[in-house]
Amino acid sequence: MEEVRCVMKKLGAGLMLAAALMAASSTAALASNVLKVKPRTVNLGPTPVGTVTGGSVTLTNTSSTTINLTITTTKDWDDFSFGFLPGCPTFEPAPLAPGESCVFAVRFFPSELFLGLRQDERFLATATDPLTGEVLDSEKLLFVGRAS
Repeated sequence: MEEVRCVMKKLGAGLMLAAALMAASSTAALASNVLKVKPRTVNLGPTPVGTVTGGSVTLTNTSSTTINLTITTTKDWDDFSFGFLPGCPTFEPAPLAPGESCVFAVRFFPSELFLGLRQDERFLATATDPLTGEVLDSEKLLFVGRAS
């Protein structure tokens, strides 16, 4: 009888582990594609030195729960600026409700120092769970310009 109990305990523990793994994998599957980005790449084109042009992307929370959104720079050029307009959060997480969108705007003001060079300012938008901090999704944003 003791052997049967021991086998049942092991079987129960195995089933609980399998259920936990299935739940974790389904949570991960649900977590992908939380952010919709449109467009992913903004081509600002050739811009004369001394002038300013700009572009933006719209990020949307496609999940059914509120997320924290953070946008950080992954490659930075001196000729770009961002965070100057109200919109998507930069550097600090901010809540984005289900179905809610924000606009992330970037300005390009080329300098003579980079004349003729293709400059690509890169960002990473990260959606996290507000309660656990778990990363749910991340999307790359790209802004391209050339000083002419």
